[in-house]
Amino acid sequence: MLASHLLIQGCFFVFLLIHSIPHSFFPFPGWALQQTPDTLVRLGDSLTLNCSHKESGAWTMYWYKQAVGKNTTMQLIVRSVEGTKADFEEEFKSRFQSSGTKENSLSVTIDRVLLSDSGTYFCVLMQLQNSVNYDRLVFGTGTKLTVIGKPPAVAIFSPSKQEIQQKNKATLVCLASGFYPDNLNLVWKVNGVKRTEGVGTDETSTSNGKGSSTADIRGSKLQKLVCLTVSDWESEDPGTATKQTMSEVSCRETDSAYV
Repeated sequence: MLASHLLIQGCFFVFLLIHSIPHSFFPFPGWALQQTPDTLVRLGDSLTLNCSHKESGAWTMYWYKQAVGKNTTMQLIVRSVEGTKADFEEEFKSRFQSSGTKENSLSVTIDRVLLSDSGTYFCVLMQLQNSVNYDRLVFGTGTKLTVIGKPPAVAIFSPSKQEIQQKNKATLVCLASGFYPDNLNLVWKVNGVKRTEGVGTDETSTSNGKGSSTADIRGSKLQKLVCLTVSDWESEDPGTATKQTMSEVSCRETDSAYV
């Protein structure tokens, strides 16, 4: 099953790369290619994508980008022939630069990262095999780059007085909007303690940059409620968030709401 998957993936790359590789060639899975793992980066920051190999012989290295979305085409970013100066495509020259072309590596630095830089980046190695009259194509597994945009706007909508008086409970709604990417969770805390009982979250709405959660709070005692937005790369505890994220990221909380 794995071999079949790799062969299909290899054929996919053959189709995508044929416009830029003029020779006849045969694809190989990239066990020998080492490239940067999946990465999160804050909007406006810089990052470097590294790729290296231990192959010998004449070779050319490439970086390709596949943008986020269905049926997106692959874009050639840069090529380097046998460690020579990196040759960038015109579209990428303004913010992309080579941070290292060596005998067996090609690294690319992206300056002032934009949301549109999100996507999957593939490192590709082509070796000329004169003895058997074909080119050997080795491709990496891909680096998924997720650009973290602005934090969401979060608001708590207060319960109705009628509900409190008649049912001795309060239903509050927490709404987050304008966030990217969509892996965001909404967390309720009551008097500093995380609340899961009586909490409902709209799991389907986060795909369009909006998310909502409701919490049913019972009891007559005055309580302080806080709604937190927590991304997959964040901690619910602001004291530890910076240790688990990239650059001074902490949980965002709304103004307190009292019932």
